[in-house]
Amino acid sequence: MRGWAIVFASVCSAAIAAAEPSPVPLQLEVTKNGESLQVAFDAFLAKVIAHFDADGDGQLSVREVERVFPFPLATGKFAALQLATADTSADGQVDLKELQAWCAKAQITPLTQATAAATADDQRLATIFVTALDADGNGKIKPKEWQTAARRLQQFDLNDDETLELKELLSGSRVSVDLKRTAKDEPIRYKLRLNLGDVPSASLEIENEKQSLPIEIQRFHYANNTKSVILSGRLSRELPNIANVAEFLVAQLEGASSGGGLKKSAVMSDESLAGLRDLFDYADRNQDGLLMAAELRSYCELIAEGLAVRYYVVLQDRGGNWFSFLDIDGDQRLSAKELTQLRSLPRTESGELARLQELEFRPLPINAWGGVPIPPLARKKAVPAKPKATSPAWFVSQDRNGDFYLSRREFLGPVALFESLDANDDDLIDAAEAAAK
Repeated sequence: MRGWAIVFASVCSAAIAAAEPSPVPLQLEVTKNGESLQVAFDAFLAKVIAHFDADGDGQLSVREVERVFPFPLATGKFAALQLATADTSADGQVDLKELQAWCAKAQITPLTQATAAATADDQRLATIFVTALDADGNGKIKPKEWQTAARRLQQFDLNDDETLELKELLSGSRVSVDLKRTAKDEPIRYKLRLNLGDVPSASLEIENEKQSLPIEIQRFHYANNTKSVILSGRLSRELPNIANVAEFLVAQLEGASSGGGLKKSAVMSDESLAGLRDLFDYADRNQDGLLMAAELRSYCELIAEGLAVRYYVVLQDRGGNWFSFLDIDGDQRLSAKELTQLRSLPRTESGELARLQELEFRPLPINAWGGVPIPPLARKKAVPAKPKATSPAWFVSQDRNGDFYLSRREFLGPVALFESLDANDDDLIDAAEAAAK
């Protein structure tokens, strides 16, 4: 859906409106282990005060406020705490309640939502999926076409490793078209509640009728009545690895100080220590002009916690691009097993491919906070699960990419034998099927 506008309902829930064909509210509420996100966020703010409260009186004075690092916004910009706007009691101090109120007013909240229209890459990938599914190009996808779509996508496997990488698909796309919304498309009308944590769950409420959503591999999905629009999302998120950054920074400090502390003058005069300059004043908790390893570690932990308590959720219109939905392990590659999901992609009764709307938990769009570098998320590496059944020697020898599945291209026998071994008709032979014959 294009033209989404956002209206905030509260600090831990937000409403999204679809402007096409008419404004319809979509409200999102997120908890973690059944607890409001505000609880962890407020605990972090208390630690911020404790860190910069040099005199230990539980409040921030004028000088202490000036030392507080700017807070990141969902736009990628930063908001600096100022006594004039935060000190509502006009006592020359900022306490926890005043800091909480300032953050709320500045839209520094535990839950922030945004919307994004389908990108050019989404449209290019949509072309590939539609072309692979609709083999005869008549605009309708017949049952047989759904069954054989994975084979048609194999033409994009440029390195012949039996997986489709995102870059392979994009390099093979030369046309950019998108699925068109039609008048019969029903906008999604609901309140969505997500609970993250140890036992994730998702539920939606439509006209006060609540229903639980099925969760498969940390992912939920919901189809509107005509199955023309699908809402999907993962109930997990990745965070930047600040621990690795801290380890590197502490190693620099200890190496330059022979295990002791570093004076600010030494940091400012040594180009090899430039990575410690922007964070020095924030991390030097007792303001003695000497940065110790313990202070630096504690400060990096504060930054890591600050990132962890902020949830940035984007409702991304994918159009007809189903790559991320099929990519179960999130490694930006579609394995042969993941491609078998093509035959069960949601579609309308007339056989048209549904339009995908994805809720994504993303890191805040910043590359540093308070002088601490924020590394990009590491690309996941898929680790194939070992088969439960003992694999016959012929199976192992033909499994070229070691994913414990044989595709039609890997199998060296006749087509009839492949189909005989493929007991579940998913166009793959697994170890159990190979051992059963």
